[in-house]
Amino acid sequence: MEKILLYNDRCSICYRMARIAWRITRGRIKILGMYSEEAREHRSKILDILGGNEEIYSSMPWLIDSKKIRGGISILPPIILETLISVARPGNNAFLDPKPLGCEPRIENNDLASRITYRLRTIYLMISQSYSSILTKRYIYHHSGSPKAGSGCSNKWKH
Repeated sequence: MEKILLYNDRCSICYRMARIAWRITRGRIKILGMYSEEAREHRSKILDILGGNEEIYSSMPWLIDSKKIRGGISILPPIILETLISVARPGNNAFLDPKPLGCEPRIENNDLASRITYRLRTIYLMISQSYSSILTKRYIYHHSGSPKAGSGCSNKWKH
């Protein structure tokens, strides 16, 4: 099973972070908006595991593969691994999601200072969102019934 990254497709900053993940892995990870029709099956499974808690589900990206469902900071090691593998073997997944218009800062004027301010504000939002949605949370759910050595976790959330 290929790796699938679910991101909040109602947020333009989340869209940018997902697009960066897709670029650095050179298409090895399939990117889906968490509220898209294609992600319905994955969304319902994660929400079942979370007890229907939509707030936790929408607050962070999720990475799904054949063995685990990861959320928060737990998604970083597999993305880094896919980035390294992509040097020799790029993937073939396309990033087709449209950019949401919701929470993105606007350029007030079209002069150089406004464009620089816009870029800095966007970088600040990406960093602050990364901290709150990825770096402060860690969820791993194992699909298999037998835990790996040292994990101590089988079909349960590890926080």
